[in-house]
Amino acid sequence: MPYTQTWSIQFGEGMALIPIPPKGDFSDYGRKGELFAIELAPEEYQVERWNVFSGYATISPLSPISIKFKIEPGKATYIGNFTFTQTDSLGLTVTGVDVTYSNKFLRDKEVLAKKYPNITAESVMLGIAPKTFIRRLGNNGQTSWDMPVVLHSQF
Repeated sequence: MPYTQTWSIQFGEGMALIPIPPKGDFSDYGRKGELFAIELAPEEYQVERWNVFSGYATISPLSPISIKFKIEPGKATYIGNFTFTQTDSLGLTVTGVDVTYSNKFLRDKEVLAKKYPNITAESVMLGIAPKTFIRRLGNNGQTSWDMPVVLHSQF
């Protein structure tokens, strides 16, 4: 059955003159991360893209991705860990990222218990294979620029 609706989940948006790093729920290899949950209707879903927005730059995958998962009534589904590592920049603007997709449920279930006490680890379905580890998800990314054009005219 083809996917007929498109949804967008946005996480970590911010615009600041002085970057303020998030506190995060956990820290791996000097990077901070945060676990979050959203409520979805029971059905099948697919993650088909990621984007990083930084100033006037947008980074998106070079190759198509497809991460399918299912939501069942009364259960939570863990779909995995997405790690975005900056690989390039122009000043404070991020212009390159490496995205890794992996199963970190053993780490994340501790944060889940603290942050969402109404969701027990036993009630969580794994929507990701146990040993999943995909580096360069979407073959890294390509950067596009959306810079405003400023015209000056004298009247």
